[in-house]
Amino acid sequence: MDVDEESDIDTWLFNNFELVCSLLTTDDCSFETQLRMRYAMLKLQLFWRHGRMEDLLHAVEQGKIAVAKTSEQHEAFTGRLNSLGVILGSLYERTGKIENLEETIRVVRQTIKTTPEDYSNLAGRLNNLENKLESRYKHIGRLKDLEEIIRVARQAIKITFEDYLNLEVYLHNLEHKLGCRYDRTKQIENFEETIRVVRQAIKTTVTSLRQYIAYAQYVAPGTDGDICSYSSARECYAAI
Repeated sequence: MDVDEESDIDTWLFNNFELVCSLLTTDDCSFETQLRMRYAMLKLQLFWRHGRMEDLLHAVEQGKIAVAKTSEQHEAFTGRLNSLGVILGSLYERTGKIENLEETIRVVRQTIKTTPEDYSNLAGRLNNLENKLESRYKHIGRLKDLEEIIRVARQAIKITFEDYLNLEVYLHNLEHKLGCRYDRTKQIENFEETIRVVRQAIKTTVTSLRQYIAYAQYVAPGTDGDICSYSSARECYAAI
């Protein structure tokens, strides 16, 4: 395996995967699923690095097996499902086939469904679903897909009220989707909602800049680069 960054155990697993699987028994199911998902992610990393389709297909195959053999009650189920969604998303990006996108959306939906409401990155997973739905909307152009994208975007924003950096991103995403809906429907209420979200996004941007300025002002005396960053932040803030 030509990956210097991987640990010795990952290299060993990569080179001996088939042998290890052939030696496992039914009593080793939990260990087997862990190995299969790790192998799938190693294969995905190789695909990202070298672009070989065979690596991606191996990742898909082993990722699906790992999820299928993991009980939904198992603590690792949602994490493995999320990993499979990443793998399938890469497959869609490579092939551009709508059926690969549909499968990705199904897995991402299931991931969100099994994610606890207090999970720290639930908003990130919702944003992932939003991005996949947007890809389908671009393929097919159905208004109901756009409506669902907006619902998912609102949900992500609702649970991200304290995280200003991500909230700013999610608000701008929602703003864009609302603008697309207004372009489709030409309904004034859709336009008014877009304006409300734009105002909220600007308010959030100001808050983010204030926080950044406070930080930059604190570290500014250290280097010229920090002073430049502080000055740029001040200029942006003044322009709003």
